[in-house]
Amino acid sequence: MRSFTIGPSQYGGSAGQPKGDAPPFAPRRPTLYNDSMPARHSKLSRFAVPLVLLAGLLAPAPCSAGGGPENVLLVVNQNSEDSLTVANYYTRLRNIPPQNVLYLDWAGSAVQINGKAFREKILQPVIDAIEGRRLVAQIDYVVYSCDLPTRVNFQDFFPDEKFPKQMRPIASITGATYLWQYVLQESPTLMAMNTNWYVPDGTSQNLAKCTALANAPSQGFRSRYAWQRGGKRTDDLTKGPRYFLSTVLGVTQAMGNSVEEIARCLVTATSADASRPDGAFYYMHNTDVRSRARDQCFAPVAAVLRDEGAKVAVQKGMLPTGKRDVVGLTSGFRKANVPANLSVRPGAICDNLTSFGGVLEKDLGQTTLPEFIRAGAAGASGTVTEPLAIQAKFPLATIHLHYYRGCSLAEAYYQSVAAPYQLLIVGDPLCQPWADPPECGAGDLVDGKVVKGPLTLRPRLSGASQECEVHIDGRLLAMIRRGGEMTIDSTKLPDGRHEVRLVAVRDDPIETRGSTSAQILVDNTEGGDLTLTSFPDQRAASDETLRLRVAGDVKLGVVMQNSRVIGQLKGEPPELQVKAGDLGRGPVRLQAVDPVTSSRSAPIWVWVE
Repeated sequence: MRSFTIGPSQYGGSAGQPKGDAPPFAPRRPTLYNDSMPARHSKLSRFAVPLVLLAGLLAPAPCSAGGGPENVLLVVNQNSEDSLTVANYYTRLRNIPPQNVLYLDWAGSAVQINGKAFREKILQPVIDAIEGRRLVAQIDYVVYSCDLPTRVNFQDFFPDEKFPKQMRPIASITGATYLWQYVLQESPTLMAMNTNWYVPDGTSQNLAKCTALANAPSQGFRSRYAWQRGGKRTDDLTKGPRYFLSTVLGVTQAMGNSVEEIARCLVTATSADASRPDGAFYYMHNTDVRSRARDQCFAPVAAVLRDEGAKVAVQKGMLPTGKRDVVGLTSGFRKANVPANLSVRPGAICDNLTSFGGVLEKDLGQTTLPEFIRAGAAGASGTVTEPLAIQAKFPLATIHLHYYRGCSLAEAYYQSVAAPYQLLIVGDPLCQPWADPPECGAGDLVDGKVVKGPLTLRPRLSGASQECEVHIDGRLLAMIRRGGEMTIDSTKLPDGRHEVRLVAVRDDPIETRGSTSAQILVDNTEGGDLTLTSFPDQRAASDETLRLRVAGDVKLGVVMQNSRVIGQLKGEPPELQVKAGDLGRGPVRLQAVDPVTSSRSAPIWVWVE
């Protein structure tokens, strides 16, 4: 029998009474997230280098908050057209930097994976990509496109252990990713009822059933933060765990959504940012155990929301039938016809407690989370195995309070779930309808700017911000304090196109972010500008051959779709031919790169039908 590092109280109690605290955390991989943050000064020392109806809505968001595109690692199954398509949409909508997209060669099940395979085939490549691409200081979100396994069975970590039914070693891909350090350790703390210390004070007495809920504080998330119990941040990385916020953008299994529905969800979620939608948060209660597990806390949290200016309704029933102003929903029921009874505003979180809301490979007679996505929600969740009616495994009523205060969808979720390991969270993690993003600009930093020699940046910050991050080609370079400046020696960069992104960070507990970006041309050697063109231009059928041609002084050119090489340019003029459908459908970002000089073209977008 394996000897565990947590006490027997962790397994004690009845199914409705989990007990015990998660143990002190000791990192197994101290190198990850021990990198120093970029300096707050000015010099660059080194730098390594039929959905068509939605097309008109795909302008990338000009700003982001509660985490931005530069904080996301988007994980894609390169063997799935659906996964590529969903990722194409999200990359365009959120302006995800190319190197922040990771393509996995996954040919296994989209339903279930065992623990060791998850660690070796998915989680470890994620960590390796973050480290290898030098993104350690900035990746806070690990976001999965569709067609990757949604359920992880960790029994192979503990082959001789018989777990109590309330602690089955079966996790969602999002829960396992959030708790990544426990997965690397093969620690049974993964299944603890209070393993998420990002949840603020007022939760410990509510692990089994929500009976008392305080006015919980809201705070922003960064993966470099360590957490102590009760949502207390610490700079000592040995005193608490660190996490990755994680969602799946969509699920296309038998009971899941279509790619069109997922794309529509992402479009409307992006449009909801900073919109402060007019509507009400609904807390629905009834006599079902699925409701009783947490409905005693509805009224106190609703009162706080009202005090802060929100519209809130606490009502009897399963759904707010006939209401057309739902900006948030917390409920508990087994089965109801969601599309017929619910009209959801863009950006809404819809959260229903039931056993199999995240079991999507077959119909088990329960309302599943994709039904809320289909109805218009930006995010929804459900457990991937029988969780029992334990509050700790589902969001507290404060999920809508955190959201209303300006947290992102992922921050709101993970600040309210004490034991997230079985909860599959689906939707746009960056969606933030009640954000007030700060602004950061820098004078003549505009698209097409030609740079020779030094490039001096003097960020202009809105009143709520004290510092501005500088990113080049998606990588965090430095942070400039208000009133400061930074000079980049562009001779240290290869000639060609580069993206400069400025990100303002609000000086408050939530640390809301807002960004602007520009494509500049570095031309110190007058070597010319690489230009990539496609034939047909801008739009191609999925079964059509796409001809990609580059103009300029290129020695050994390749074409990249975000971070992956799709082929080498050959001939005169240099050209590459690919089947458009191999890139996925929707908006596809392509860029020519010379591996010898590291020169790159401006990105182009091709719509694949």
